[in-house]
Amino acid sequence: MWIRTDLALVLPPEIRETILKLNSKGYEAYVVGGAVRDAFLQVPCGDFDIATSASFDELAAVFPQLQKIGAAFGVGLLTFSSGFQIEIATFRKEDGILDHRHPATVTHGTLQDDAGRRDFTINALYYDLKQGRVFDAHQGCVDLQKKIIRTVGDPRIRFKEDALRLLRAVRFAARFGFELDPDLVHSAREQGRLLKKISQERIRDELGRMLIHGSRTRALVLLDHLHLIPYVFPEIENARREDRKVWERTLRAIDAVRESAHQFGFAEWVAVLLSPLIRTHPLEDRERQLRIVLKHHKIPVEPTERIVFYVLESPKFRSVFGMRDAKILRWVQHPHFLRLAEVHRVEAVATDGNLAGYEFALSLMHQFRNQPVVTPLLTGDDLIGLGFQPGPKFSAILDEVHDLFLEKKLETKEQAMSWVIDRWGEAL
Repeated sequence: MWIRTDLALVLPPEIRETILKLNSKGYEAYVVGGAVRDAFLQVPCGDFDIATSASFDELAAVFPQLQKIGAAFGVGLLTFSSGFQIEIATFRKEDGILDHRHPATVTHGTLQDDAGRRDFTINALYYDLKQGRVFDAHQGCVDLQKKIIRTVGDPRIRFKEDALRLLRAVRFAARFGFELDPDLVHSAREQGRLLKKISQERIRDELGRMLIHGSRTRALVLLDHLHLIPYVFPEIENARREDRKVWERTLRAIDAVRESAHQFGFAEWVAVLLSPLIRTHPLEDRERQLRIVLKHHKIPVEPTERIVFYVLESPKFRSVFGMRDAKILRWVQHPHFLRLAEVHRVEAVATDGNLAGYEFALSLMHQFRNQPVVTPLLTGDDLIGLGFQPGPKFSAILDEVHDLFLEKKLETKEQAMSWVIDRWGEAL
């Protein structure tokens, strides 16, 4: 079970201090999980967890500042004056399955018990600071050498305990370039429906971790390989039943971002992922369909608005040659224009490779970039003051007013309000 190793696990001083203090009180304490795994793989790790034989009450006696974040499960959070935080968990034994996320019973256990409840063998590793050895009850070190993701024990049980492990298996395999154990693959294909028991917020967060990592294309391929797309993105699955090219374009677009000079965040990745799907809907229905999808996946308000902007504005690059100067000026001065341009670029690469509009728009952006950003004549509050109800027409009205202002066809706020009444008064 214990393996002697020359593992070069560089620990923050706070981690060393905590472990040695627990040891001095007679308790076992080890660095566990991702930090040990990443040290073996020689990849950076910024997340250090400690597992200990001390009960939560005993931990609280040693560390009075310990915060309860899972007292029922023996988990506490230790915060240092430097701001560094450590999650400390008591060795525990879990039995039964309550809700596909929590065990039915949790009791104080042994080191062996604690290792037996973990998800994957490569995460069930415990580093002994004092003796420079690793506890490995499930051949996690062997699996690291073989580059394979394998569950601790029966994968069917592990996935029933927490179906999010289906997605974690994909993320780890993609991130490290590992293969999935055949038994894991078989069980995952049988148990994908268990993801219906998991909250959309947890699924969203796990997908976000996949998308922002450089292995995102392989992660999507593995999701498809495990037949998990219908449970993760049912909208994409439904669309590709009608047109297989939807999925092919999605993968090509995701892969094309590797060539981007701009760092993509969560909103940009989701926009690239969903654009081929949304393009299957009629132009006038795209925003509604997109917002339905984003609401289903519990995407927060701020990234939702950026995603909507990227997906709906991207096609305009195809018609930029015929745009009015005022509209182009307003467009290229948008704070997210460069990210929008990159979203369009990868979509173009994934379809017909036509980058003419992209290149022309960027040239105009450089041409107009030194022009000051002009404050609009009217705001949404002004429209409300005129009696308009907030809704989809707001943006169209304000954009049209601003274009006319830039073209010097409207010069004052009073002229703008009069124009709105004449042009849009019937909408009141």
